[in-house]
Amino acid sequence: THNKSNFTSSNLNQTVLFRIDLRTCVFKNAKAAKVVFSGANLEGVDLSGLNIVRGQFTKAKLSKACFDGSNLLGACFVGAMLPSASLQRCNLQNTVFSGCNLNNANLTGSNISAARATRCDFTKATMESLNAEKSVWHFSNLQFCKSNKSIFNYADLIGADMRNGDFHDSSFVESRLDDTLREGAKFNVGAIARAKLPDKSYAAYVMAKA
Repeated sequence: THNKSNFTSSNLNQTVLFRIDLRTCVFKNAKAAKVVFSGANLEGVDLSGLNIVRGQFTKAKLSKACFDGSNLLGACFVGAMLPSASLQRCNLQNTVFSGCNLNNANLTGSNISAARATRCDFTKATMESLNAEKSVWHFSNLQFCKSNKSIFNYADLIGADMRNGDFHDSSFVESRLDDTLREGAKFNVGAIARAKLPDKSYAAYVMAKA
């Protein structure tokens, strides 16, 4: 059964909503810092414009959910399902997306700097004008993603699958691209040349920890 609660303007800071079906709930203008949505069903729910700093979304169902303009600093999405979710213009700094499904998700204009997006599926995701400085993408699937005009400076993409992705006008200064798959991907001339030189020992360490 669905929980039909109206949380408009409510204070949900540090509230635990664990494994609850929240698909018909309203969260407009709610305060939700450190809220626990782990295992909850939030498919199609509007969570836009909210302060969800350090929110917990471990294994939550978030397909087609909308987070546009929300502050998700330090949030945890380990194992979360976010296909076709909208996370445009979000603060995603230091956020953890390990093992997530973000197929067809839209992260346009978001700041994902220093975040960890390891072993995630970003197939066909739209990530234009993304600030991804110092982020980690180990073994993530970026096939057919659209990520032009983005900043991947100092990012670590070891083992990522970037095949057929569109990275036009994106910057990769001092980024790590060891063991990435890039067949059919589109980059500006010289963009890859500004990445770090391959480091076999570090890449082997990352591969061993995978």
